[in-house]
Amino acid sequence: MDQVKNRVTPKTKAIIPVHLYGRMVDLRSFVGWAAERRIAVVEDCAQAAGARAYGRRAGSWGVMGCHSFYPDKNLGALGDGGAITTSSPELCGKLRKLRNHGGEIRYQHELPGYNSRLDPIQACALELKLARLDSWNEHRRRAASRYQMRLGDLQGIVLPAAVSPDDESHVFHLYVIRVMDGRRDELKKHLQKKGILTAIQYPAPVHLLPAYAYLEHGREAFPLSEQYAGEILSLPMHAVLTEQEIDLISGEIRALLQA
Repeated sequence: MDQVKNRVTPKTKAIIPVHLYGRMVDLRSFVGWAAERRIAVVEDCAQAAGARAYGRRAGSWGVMGCHSFYPDKNLGALGDGGAITTSSPELCGKLRKLRNHGGEIRYQHELPGYNSRLDPIQACALELKLARLDSWNEHRRRAASRYQMRLGDLQGIVLPAAVSPDDESHVFHLYVIRVMDGRRDELKKHLQKKGILTAIQYPAPVHLLPAYAYLEHGREAFPLSEQYAGEILSLPMHAVLTEQEIDLISGEIRALLQA
């Protein structure tokens, strides 16, 4: 967070901490620092459904939290969906209008808005799943611990930081390793041949995407992001992943990298 603070200018109006891969950003001191400077903290909670740190859920630290219910998320709907949590009555009122064509009363449009209402069928599915979210997240943490046990001593890869099953600050939406020495793509192909699907999230740093070329951040602007983009590999992770499956996946990783 010190790097973020150093980049703040008088024009900064909001900062978006991203709870990436399910691990919460530690915002304890940061939100107070931002509030003193009248900078809004908007949490990206898309991958952190159910995460909790120091007694507070993801999405309750900043002025608002943005949540995704995309089907593959820890709390996924049957189709697309999302929600915003906020502690501001003023923002809540404005958001309710924006999601419904700019007004809370039919045909009374106070703002240029959107059609962003959540379908009732999606809400029903989410309500049923919500009761199981904490237990599913606990299972994900146990799966991560199993990966750590099977791969923790293996040279050539970097694992996510280990957490205990009762540490709710990480919900392991994804289990992302880094593969050293340029062997990431080789390992991905090896696992695919064995019927083990992996993914690369995300293959290009945000600052190098065409959509943000206007910011004029060239290569080497964020060297760690650029390095990690060529090393990261998401291993299978979900709420019903078994120990046997993890052992199989880990065995295939060891078979290639120890050969």
